[in-house]
Amino acid sequence: MPAEALAKEGLTIMRKEVVFAIIIGLFLGTVILVGWQLADQSAKQAASTTAQTPQEKPDPVPSETPVAQGISVISPQDHAVINVNSIKIIGKTLASAFVAASNSEDEAIVTADKDGNFSIDLALTGGENVIKLTVLKDDLTTASTQITVIYTTAKISSSENVLDPITASPSAIVDKVVKAALDKNLKNVQDSNLLVGYAGVISDIKLGVFDLTTGQVNLQISYDSKTTIIKDGKTLKPELLSMKDKAIVIGNMSSPDILVAKRIVISSKDETPVIEKRVIYSPIVKIKGNILTLNIDGKNQEATIGKKLKLDPKTLTTDNKIFAILLMDTGGKATLLQAKVF
Repeated sequence: MPAEALAKEGLTIMRKEVVFAIIIGLFLGTVILVGWQLADQSAKQAASTTAQTPQEKPDPVPSETPVAQGISVISPQDHAVINVNSIKIIGKTLASAFVAASNSEDEAIVTADKDGNFSIDLALTGGENVIKLTVLKDDLTTASTQITVIYTTAKISSSENVLDPITASPSAIVDKVVKAALDKNLKNVQDSNLLVGYAGVISDIKLGVFDLTTGQVNLQISYDSKTTIIKDGKTLKPELLSMKDKAIVIGNMSSPDILVAKRIVISSKDETPVIEKRVIYSPIVKIKGNILTLNIDGKNQEATIGKKLKLDPKTLTTDNKIFAILLMDTGGKATLLQAKVF
């Protein structure tokens, strides 16, 4: 083959190889470019998804139930033993709300301060005092609570005295009592030195022990030769305790349901109340002399203004509303004992 023909053939082969190499290069370049674009797009999508996914937050720690939902008593504690014939009740409720308190002996309506602190002075009757407290809330509904205290003049030995009259300001007492309660909760101990009192009916008597059924709890009462037992003003032998006796027991709690008695007072009289004190909120429907017609539970109820209540009916109109403590007798007659008119 002539040299010129060989040269042309070699050039042709070389061109084919170059073209083939270019094609291969373009193919590989395209693959790499597409792969890079896909990777970049995936990375952007992942970043976008991460940005749109809300960060997980820890569940909020539940706070204490706000006092604004009702009313709470700071002092005295429930079932406290009192050695004076009156008591100052310290509590917390809605700011500037009306608070009514009553027992069988006394009643009062006060206004809480701007922080919701309130104090009420009540006279006590001997023995068990059930004190009911009611607040008129912003939505004109009411919320209530109650405590029981035992008033006794007897000298009862204990490493912690019964409650004395409270003279400090309500806010100072709230701070002090709340701190003491928190300290006690942190220690998680049973205060076995504090005197408490419960009233109830005796049941299931055994040697040195009987059950006391109260309106709230059932307690096991333990007693011994050092326990003073009184009935009708006279000392009573332990073996003369009877089932269904009504008793007031004062002593120390050794556990949540066991009370070590220091003094037991047996009552032989019928203490069934013949009257009832009731807290109401009502419009004034009618005024006739010193008798107001109120709307209670959807029914009209006449109520006479009590002699000790400084409320002039001439200053009232049927546009007024009233928050009051009523005395209801068994015949259905009502007397206004305390009232706030607005």
